[in-house]
Amino acid sequence: MGTDPRYVNLCLDTGHLAYYWGDNERALREFPERIGYLHLKQVEPDLLADVLKNDVPFAEAVQLGVMVEPPLGVPDYAPILKAAAAANPGIFAIVEQDMYPVADFAQPLEIARRTHAYLAGCGAELRFR
Repeated sequence: MGTDPRYVNLCLDTGHLAYYWGDNERALREFPERIGYLHLKQVEPDLLADVLKNDVPFAEAVQLGVMVEPPLGVPDYAPILKAAAAANPGIFAIVEQDMYPVADFAQPLEIARRTHAYLAGCGAELRFR
């Protein structure tokens, strides 16, 4: 990479990397000093395959539901969290789900609760800020 890791780190967005079949664990292994924080997201693999095959624009793919709440998609968080903790102990992560439009504004809170339970089951140390 052409930037100095002392000054520039990168966000590993697990869902966006998985969107084009990228390997999140490999990124953590190959560039541990560059990954400063995580955006944890998942994609639904069957819908993703159809979206990519038919060249559906990303915004439309999101409206179709390609970004899903964990653990309904890929990548699996447990090995990513383990690799991230090994590469950068105490790494900061933001859990995100690209979803729009949102018809029911209670839905994100329920998703957050289920996601919290899933992450705790992955062995992640959860601290809120």
